[in-house]
Amino acid sequence: MFTDADLAHTGFYREVDDPVVGRTWLPGPQYVMTGTPHVATRAGPCIGDCTEAILADELGMGAEEIARLKAEGVLS
Repeated sequence: MFTDADLAHTGFYREVDDPVVGRTWLPGPQYVMTGTPHVATRAGPCIGDCTEAILADELGMGAEEIARLKAEGVLS
């Protein structure tokens, strides 16, 4: 699909910086709204990006408990 001329013409694929693979192309939105065009600003999050914040903020875990989970290999 990446070589499809119609998709290329409509700007379906957007170039973004990904923290794992570097500069890459991702599919854009499935629809276009003229008043509020979509702008790809970044790739999606990586697995585990927010784990510590969720454990602390949402589950109330302390820094020591999170560090212990890391040391035990529970968290990546």
